[in-house]
Amino acid sequence: MAGRTVASLAGPVKENVPLIMRINNLQTRVLVALILISVLPALAMALQGYHCGRQAVTETMYRHVTAVTEGRVVLITSWLDERIEDMRDLASLPTLVDALQSDTVQTAELERVLSSQETRGRSYEGLALYDSAWKAMAVTHSGKHLQRCIPDEALRRGVEEGDGVYMEAAHSHGKGGIGVHAGVRVVDGAGKTLGYLTVNINMTNSLMPLLQNRSGLMNTGKSFVINKNLDLISEPFPDRPGVAFRRKANAFLGECAWGGAPRVGTYADYNGNRVVGTARALPHGDWAVVVEIDAKEAMGWINRLLFRAGLTLLIVLVCALFLSIWLSRLLGRPLAKLARTAHSISEGNPEERLGPLGLAEAEEVRRAFNHMLDELQEKERELVRTATLATVGEITSSVVHEIRNPLSSVKMNLQSLAPLCSGSPENEELAQIALGQIQRLEVMLNELLQYGRPLELHLEAMPFAVVMEEAHELSRDIMEARNINLSVEDGLNGEKVRIDIDLFSRALANLLRNAAEVTPEGGTIHVAARPLKSVPDRIEISVSDDGPGIWPENLERLFRPFFTTKPDGTGLGLANVRKIVTLHGGDVTVSNGESKGAVFILRFPRHRNESGTVIAL
Repeated sequence: MAGRTVASLAGPVKENVPLIMRINNLQTRVLVALILISVLPALAMALQGYHCGRQAVTETMYRHVTAVTEGRVVLITSWLDERIEDMRDLASLPTLVDALQSDTVQTAELERVLSSQETRGRSYEGLALYDSAWKAMAVTHSGKHLQRCIPDEALRRGVEEGDGVYMEAAHSHGKGGIGVHAGVRVVDGAGKTLGYLTVNINMTNSLMPLLQNRSGLMNTGKSFVINKNLDLISEPFPDRPGVAFRRKANAFLGECAWGGAPRVGTYADYNGNRVVGTARALPHGDWAVVVEIDAKEAMGWINRLLFRAGLTLLIVLVCALFLSIWLSRLLGRPLAKLARTAHSISEGNPEERLGPLGLAEAEEVRRAFNHMLDELQEKERELVRTATLATVGEITSSVVHEIRNPLSSVKMNLQSLAPLCSGSPENEELAQIALGQIQRLEVMLNELLQYGRPLELHLEAMPFAVVMEEAHELSRDIMEARNINLSVEDGLNGEKVRIDIDLFSRALANLLRNAAEVTPEGGTIHVAARPLKSVPDRIEISVSDDGPGIWPENLERLFRPFFTTKPDGTGLGLANVRKIVTLHGGDVTVSNGESKGAVFILRFPRHRNESGTVIAL
C-alpha cells in the first residue's frame, strides 16, 4: 500500500518504458534532436551508396554468369556436333556398307574397324553393327553394356524413323558413370537401309571435362547439363559423384532454357543453397547447360558494401549517442534520479529515498521530496492501524469477549452432560453435534482474532525450499489423512525469498489445506515458484489442485471476509492469506486451471540485499 500511495503522488510510472521517456521534455528533445541531425544525413548517404553499389555488382555478376554459360554452350554444342559427325562418317565407311551388302560376313574385320573408332578417343564405350533385321554382325570387345542395354525398342524405332543420328535420353551407368545411346542407319548409294550402327557415348570421359572446367566459375561455381524434366544428367563436381539423375534442378532454370527470353536470377539450387545462375538450351536434343555460382561469393562485394555502410553509420551513431547522452544527462540527471526513486517506491520499496543531486535547486527538491515520503509513510501506517481497529478491531473486541465466556460455559456443560446421553444413541448424536458446532465457533473466533490483530513483519531472506517445508509441516495432518501427494517445483535457482517465515508459511499452509480438502484422495497438489516472465522484477508462487475448481461467480468474492463455500467454513482463512500477502508487498489471485482444479498465484516484487544479491520480498 505504501508503494502505491507514493506512486500516485509522484505521477504514473510505466513499467518497461525506456528511461528517456520518463524524464523532462527538455532532455528528450535535446537527445532526439542531436541524434537526428547527426544520423539522418549519414544514413541517407549510406543507403544511397549501398543501393548504387548493389545494382552495379548485380549487373556485373549477371553478365559474367551469362558469358560463362554461353561459352559452355559453344563447347558442348561442338562436342555434340563432333559425335554426330563421327557416327555419320562411320556409317558411310565403304567397309561397313560392303559388309552389309555381301553374303559373307567378315566379323573380325568389322570389329577391327569399329574398335579403331572406339580407341580414337574416350567418347565411346562400345559400338555395334546390325543388319536390316537388327541381327548383330559385329560388336566391339567393350560392347557388353551395348549388347545388354541396346538396341531396345525405343532406340530401334528412333533410328529406323530418323533421317540422321538419333540419340536417346542420357542415363546413369552407376558409380557416377553417365552415357547416351545413339544410332544411325547405314544406307547404300540409293538411300536404301542396309543396317544400323549403334554406339554408347561415354559422357563421363568426354563431356564432363568440358563442363567441369573451372574457367569463370570462381571458387564455388559449377556447370552441368539438365533435361526438360529438370533432371541433372551430368555431375556438377568431379570429386562428388552421385548427384546426376538423383536431384532435380530449380524450376527457374527450366523457364530460362525453354520458357522464353534467357535471364539470370538468384534461387535455391538442388542442395537448397542460394546461387546466382542461368540455363541455355542446346540446339540438339532436350538438353540445357546450367552455370551456377554461390550467391555469397557472387555477391560478396555487396556484403562488403553493406558492411562498410553499416560500419560508417555505426560510428556516426555511436559518436552521436555519446554526445547526446552526455548533454541530456547533464540537463536531466536530477529529474532522472527523481523518476527512478519514484519508480522504485512504486515497485514496493517504501524505504527508498532520493540521494544527493548536486545542484542547489535540486537539493531543495530532494529534501522536500524525502520529507514528503517520510510523512506519507508514517501517515499510511497510521491509516492502516486506524482502519484495522475501526473495521475489525471493534468487532473482534466486542464479539469475541461477549461470546467466548458463555461459549466456554456451554461447552463445559455439554461435556458434563454428554455421559448422561450414552444410553440413548439419538441423544448422544445430538450432543456430539452440539459440541462440534461449539468447536467450529471457537475456530471462527480464533481466525477472527488473527484477522483483526495488527501484524508486524519480521523479514528474513531464506531459500524457498525452507518456506515450503514449514508450510507442508503445518498442513501435513490433512494431507496424510487424505493420502495427498505434494509436487514442488523450485524455479528460482537458489534465489532467496525475503519474508516473515511464520506468517507466510501459515498463509501458504492455508492454501495447501484448502487444496487438500477438494483434491480427490490419492491426488496431487502442485506448488511452483519461478520468476515472472512478463514482469522480470517480480516472482510468483502458484498452488494448484486436482479438485473440481471454483464457480466463476465466486472467484471475485473468494477473499472477502466471512464468504465461504464450505458447510463448516468460517470465511476468514483466505481473507487472512490476502492480508499476509499484501503486508509482504504482493498480491494473490485465483483462477480455474485449463483442465481442472483451482490455481492460486502469489506475486512478489524482487529486491537486492546489502551484498547486491537479488532476493524476493
